[in-house]
Parts: sequence; C-alpha cells; structure tokens
Amino acid sequence: MNKFKVMLVLLFSVSLIACSNQLPSKSVIHSEQNGPVDHSIGSRLVKIADRTETLDDLWGEFNLEGKAPTINFDESTILFLHTIESSCPKRVKKMEWNEDESILTIHTTTQSDNCNDIAIPRTFVLELEEEKVGKLATVVFEGEPFNIGER
Repeated sequence: MNKFKVMLVLLFSVSLIACSNQLPSKSVIHSEQNGPVDHSIGSRLVKIADRTETLDDLWGEFNLEGKAPTINFDESTILFLHTIESSCPKRVKKMEWNEDESILTIHTTTQSDNCNDIAIPRTFVLELEEEKVGKLATVVFEGEPFNIGER
C-alpha cells in the first residue's frame, strides 16, 4: 500500500509540473510602466539586444529606470517588448517556440477583468538563452508578428 501512495504522489507531482505555465528561469528580468518617448501610444514594439552597447542604448531608448543589468551575451540575448495596458498591470504569461525555433510567441495576461480601459505604457525585458535564439526570425507579441531579421 505504501508503494501505491508513493507512486500516486509522484504521478500527481509530475502532472502539476507538466501543466504549469511557469516561464523558464531566464525570462522576464525587468518590467516597468514606461516606454520609448518617441514611440506612438497604442502600438507594440519589439527589439533585440545581443551586445552590451545595444542593451545600454535600448535601456535608454525605452526610458527604463536605473542602469541596465550586466548580461553574459555568450549565454543570453535580451528582448525588449513594449505594449500598453489598462489599469490592471499585464504580465508575461507564456512563451512558446515553434518546432524549428524560428518563431517565438509571447502571451500576456492581466490579473483581473475589472479594469479601466486606459493606455499606460508597459515594457518587459526578457532574457533568453542564446542557444535558442540562433534561429529566431519572428517574435509574435500579443498576436502581432515582428521580424527580428539578421543578428
């Protein structure tokens, strides 16, 4: 009987892990209600940084507070995502790669449905594993495709 209980607990644990929508450990490293000063309100924007200089430039361009974090670009690539949100803050819910890892789809969500429909800028900064980004050509953010192009 004890073996049965142990197996049941293990099976339950594995199913919880498999059904989890948690993001990879290298994912959202910064989120802020701010955005590029010269970018039109209401439109999304996706940019990529694969060098320290580009990271620092984009950190300033996206008008983010403080100093950009130190990143090991041999292991990581940084993705900047800009959107607008209502009075309920958005968060990145899920990231999905297609089979050949050329398309990354990023889904956001809010914690409530009872929100005022106002346009507050939101920027997410994501850290992605460099080995997964090698084939990346398109990021689909909130349903809108962005061509990343040659890196």
